[in-house]
Amino acid sequence: MRLLKIIARLVRDAYSFKQGFERFLKLSSTLIKQSLA
Repeated sequence: MRLLKIIARLVRDAYSFKQGFERFLKLSSTLIKQSLA
């Protein structure tokens, strides 16, 4: 069942990428607020 391992890895990568992306959005939004203030 190699396909299941590949799918699991893809799902894990997509999940961690989503977390990192949301963290990046929060950081950039706070930076924009600070620069505008």
